[in-house]
Amino acid sequence: MIHIERFTLRDAQFISNHLRPEDWAEIGVISDDPRREVMAGALGAALCYTVRRSKYALHPDILYGVTTDQTMLGAGIVWLVGTPLVHRVALSFLKAAPGILEDLVVGYDFLHNYVDERNTLHLRWLKHLGFTFNSRVVIKGYNFTHAVWRPGT
Repeated sequence: MIHIERFTLRDAQFISNHLRPEDWAEIGVISDDPRREVMAGALGAALCYTVRRSKYALHPDILYGVTTDQTMLGAGIVWLVGTPLVHRVALSFLKAAPGILEDLVVGYDFLHNYVDERNTLHLRWLKHLGFTFNSRVVIKGYNFTHAVWRPGT
């Protein structure tokens, strides 16, 4: 059974040093230092959590959170990164995700983010969770899809 808890700096540092290649590539489009970006995201998040295989697992497999969008009223920017071993917790995390989204959306009208279309795992997860895909933008030559989730959908 997975174990979800508030992140620690040690957890964020571990994840930032062991990112899935797809997460590294996605973050690398907007930052020349994905490790620093993960740490800044965790520290700047309104809420940030880690997911482990069990309460006793030494290292986390996922780091996720929500950050207030300063450019869009009522919006929370939801994000998630993981290690290459994320598959160990993927199914259990998907089962828990509806409740997780309800917790993350508190204080916001909706959650959203732009997802690199090369990151097919994240796109599949978001689709499964009921996110809608509204538009596409190109950032530094890569296609990003705008994913939006509203409570009750």
